[in-house]
Amino acid sequence: FLHHGSQVHSRAMALLPGLKEHCSILGTARCKEEGGSLPLDVAARRDLLVQSLEAGAAAIDIEVRSLESLHDVVAKAKSLGIPVVASFHDFEGTPPFYRLRDQIEKAVAGGATVVKLAVRVESMIALFGLVSLFQQGWPVRISAMGMGSHGKLSRLVLAKAGSVLNYGYLREPNAPGQWPAGELRRLIAEI
Repeated sequence: FLHHGSQVHSRAMALLPGLKEHCSILGTARCKEEGGSLPLDVAARRDLLVQSLEAGAAAIDIEVRSLESLHDVVAKAKSLGIPVVASFHDFEGTPPFYRLRDQIEKAVAGGATVVKLAVRVESMIALFGLVSLFQQGWPVRISAMGMGSHGKLSRLVLAKAGSVLNYGYLREPNAPGQWPAGELRRLIAEI
């Protein structure tokens, strides 16, 4: 909703109070560098995130790289008891463990409740590296998912490893390796 311009954004915000009675809404205004579809500046992203908080979002998602510039939004979410998901995206590959660890540590320092890592997974070795994240005893909950040739498999394996947010699509995928939401829910319950 938030990625398609102000007119759609206004309609989406008007629908949010009714939608939140049927499902949990994760508010985000993704920066262009991590997959956002509009080149929004920090002020515009701040406004969208605050509006989503005020409209009843169950959680907000802010990129790890943006936590410092959006620290006031993090503080507002925390004051409302709304979880902050700090996300990191790598569309090119799976970074080494130390880089993922650094992202998690920055997210913790920035006030995150959950850290979401979405990376390109093209091998079983890369997938096993992500699985190992769930054995580290982090002070926050971790959500990890793959994109790419091993994306679908990663979403099932990582859900069973303990990933707390597992994304599926409703109409069409917005990243390679996503499952339809209903099928993902069914498969996770089955395995």
